[in-house]
Amino acid sequence: MLGLFNNKRAKRNAEKDLKDRTTILKVGNFAVTEAYNQLRTNILFAVSAQDSNIIEFSSSFSGEGKSITSANTAITIAQANAKVLLIDCDLRKPVQHKIFGLKNDKGVSTLIGRMSKAEDTIHKGVIENLDVLTSGPIPPNPSEMIVSKRMQELFEEFSQKYDYIIVDTPPINVVTDALELTKYTSGLVLVVRQGITTYEDIKKSLSSANLIDANIIGVVLNDVRDLKQKYGRYNKYGYYKSYGYESKDEKKLTDVKRKK
Repeated sequence: MLGLFNNKRAKRNAEKDLKDRTTILKVGNFAVTEAYNQLRTNILFAVSAQDSNIIEFSSSFSGEGKSITSANTAITIAQANAKVLLIDCDLRKPVQHKIFGLKNDKGVSTLIGRMSKAEDTIHKGVIENLDVLTSGPIPPNPSEMIVSKRMQELFEEFSQKYDYIIVDTPPINVVTDALELTKYTSGLVLVVRQGITTYEDIKKSLSSANLIDANIIGVVLNDVRDLKQKYGRYNKYGYYKSYGYESKDEKKLTDVKRKK
């Protein structure tokens, strides 16, 4: 019964997520743009003292908005005149190519497999200052690819060419890929969704991340419906909270971490 429940939940979350993959470029709403500008400011401040310029986004389960949040964050950083590379490292259920309307015949998987070269694989100038590296064809061994020496080499190569790298990764409570990637990144942003993500989901994700001493930058609370007066009908894009810079509405998320 538990497996059936999880399958139904995953399907419901994925169906909901499909409806929300609209970038701020298409929404064109001031409140939404400002929410992501605040997210950008907080994240860049949080990683300013780190050696790595690679920022990782994940969630507890699918359908919680990690992909659109990472895409919009990459856009806002690029709009601040920084050179940004967005990488889709979800080699199981990639969506960044769908968000931006890009081909996905080449990508991370073909680069790791040395079947393509970076200059022929990265989508240049998707918007000004933003390049996108899609996942490529889904491989039979995604976890092995993620932890490969070649993946490390690619991160080192890209880090020299871009001001910031945003990495979209699989859900933490589903596979270990996101946690494996933390060894290369400056920190992890956890995306949660109101009405979908449970406190137990958050506790499990934070526990897994803390177990390997991952740097948790903060939490993005997505699909916020109780702030309708503040954000209007675009409140589904949520807002950001980093530990130590929380709003009253998100204090409970910090309490979850403190009670561990």
